[in-house]
Amino acid sequence: MPTWNQSPDAIDPGETILAPLSPERRAALRSMSWIGYLQSPEWKSIRSFMLAAYPASQLSGERGHLEVHHVNWRPRGKERPRDLVVMTADEHRRAHGSLPPDELISLLLIAEEDPTWVHTLQQYRHAVTQRQPIGAG
Repeated sequence: MPTWNQSPDAIDPGETILAPLSPERRAALRSMSWIGYLQSPEWKSIRSFMLAAYPASQLSGERGHLEVHHVNWRPRGKERPRDLVVMTADEHRRAHGSLPPDELISLLLIAEEDPTWVHTLQQYRHAVTQRQPIGAG
């Protein structure tokens, strides 16, 4: 499991969460689909850090089933606490549900230049419009 660069007890919002990764690993993370990245040991370590640092929703203070939401999707392995928000599962669904998912994805695709992320968004849009689980079909 990747090591933390800082302690959840003394958070620096502008400092990266993980210790620096090798250039090869950073390149591998950038080439992964978004779904692949969310299954990586790096993301799992970052998620664990955020849940240790924030044991309740940063939005409501509620405890329970917490999730970590990306405010900034680009860092991939270089996330800082200010790139992420801990929230309840319901708050997370609402954060993603402000527009119908296919419309939200279409808006994201307009400005996106990263071909890997474009491919991931296209896969996700297809799954959403076909009402399939992500990664199916």
